[in-house]
Amino acid sequence: MALTGGLGNQMFQYAFGKALKKRYNVEVEFDSSFYDIHPEWSVELGKYNVKDFVCRSHPFYAKIRLLTQRIPFIRWIIGTYKEHSVYEIDQNIYRHKYKFYSGYWQNYRYFEEFRQELIDEFRYIGDLSDETINAASEMDKEKPIAVHVRRGDYLNKEYKNVYYVLDEEYYRKAIEQARRETSDDKPIYFFSNDIEWCKNTYGDIRGALFVDKKISNSEHTDLYLMMHADYLITANSTFSWWAAWINRDRKSIIPTEWYYEARMNKKVAEALLQS
Repeated sequence: MALTGGLGNQMFQYAFGKALKKRYNVEVEFDSSFYDIHPEWSVELGKYNVKDFVCRSHPFYAKIRLLTQRIPFIRWIIGTYKEHSVYEIDQNIYRHKYKFYSGYWQNYRYFEEFRQELIDEFRYIGDLSDETINAASEMDKEKPIAVHVRRGDYLNKEYKNVYYVLDEEYYRKAIEQARRETSDDKPIYFFSNDIEWCKNTYGDIRGALFVDKKISNSEHTDLYLMMHADYLITANSTFSWWAAWINRDRKSIIPTEWYYEARMNKKVAEALLQS
């Protein structure tokens, strides 16, 4: 099973692999060769309570993956399968028991029946600083609203007309709605890969608290802390989508605009927003 991208993508790939493991009663091994050529990314799942997580670099399969993109009929001969269309359930994967799977598998229906097991497996088991532990304790008492703002790579030139950048209005309206549905004096915890921008933009919001590197120094502890909120306002990001899906018993607001292309937003809605 090919492992690619950041934490949110890896969680989808792991969850899909678990579904295959259950369906066929086989062991699943993850190929990390993507990270050999993309050192800006790293395998993150080892910091979670994942079961039997076997992950090794297999450059051979990376080459096969590239080859099958050019010559599709080789996939069946070698026993590899590449996801046909992102966000859509691909029924063809069940026609044969393939040896190697490559894709994002971003549709909750692949693994919904194993949700309780995945909730346990996506429990962070890495190190926590005293500041993070204290923040989690405070959040348990306050039952706050958590807000995830994704900027960073979404602002890169290569993604300018691809990923929709949520505007200030989305977050302000979502906070107003969350407070109407809960309490007007709930604290608002902001999580972001650009927390300084959040401070400058939302510093006027009463009760706003900005989770900086002193409190949470990684995306893992961001996710860990978001789990302690009573209400979650997500970004158009698989990372905060996972926080909402795992913590589904609590309320959340998830945006409907993920891309600039309407067709892609419809696919996201059917794959992720109906869970």
